[in-house]
Amino acid sequence: MSTPVDLRRAKPHDAFAVAALHLQLGRELGEVPAPGFLDRWADAWLRDVDRHPAFLAEIDKRPVGLVQLVVVDDLPTLAAPAGGRHGTVTTFYVSPTFRRQGIASRLLREVLRWAGSEGLDRLTGDLAGLGSAAPGIARRAGAHPVGSTVVEAALTVPSTLF
Repeated sequence: MSTPVDLRRAKPHDAFAVAALHLQLGRELGEVPAPGFLDRWADAWLRDVDRHPAFLAEIDKRPVGLVQLVVVDDLPTLAAPAGGRHGTVTTFYVSPTFRRQGIASRLLREVLRWAGSEGLDRLTGDLAGLGSAAPGIARRAGAHPVGSTVVEAALTVPSTLF
């Protein structure tokens, strides 16, 4: 990778950049956005930003990659009386021009670091949006792909993993 990539957690002022990457992913998948999508998406995210953290990869301050997840506080169970917290990756995307440069792997490692520092018990996610690269990215990040058609990574998130 010749160009430096900056990774960071998205902040409220990044709402339209995060929404634009969602739009780019949808278009790549053949979806047609409804009018006003960017505004509606940004407004919805801003109402619940702490439960839906997003992480950006940027090159020269231009967003080129995104990982978004939802964080859930688990209810107590008999086996875990204190409950716990887990995250589920809902979106994982790198713009086509910037693929195969290690950005997805770096984003996943950044999310794992964050999840450990936030005390999440586990992190799961559907990495199918990464296409054929998903299994390798998951393995290199310490994930354990399950299933054969849709790649899903179930991650154990100790804070010292990365």
